Amino acid sequence: MSDEVGVVFEEADRRLFDAETGEDVLRTDEAIAAAIA
Repeated sequence: MSDEVGVVFEEADRRLFDAETGEDVLRTDEAIAAAIA
C-alpha cells in the first residue's frame, strides 16, 4: 500500500497505540498522509 508521496506502509506500521482509549488503532491512508505531510 502506498500513498501519493510514494511511501510504503506495512500493516504493522499502520497500527498505533491510542493512549486515550487504551487500544491500538488502525490508521487510514488519509491519516498517515496527514501525519507525514
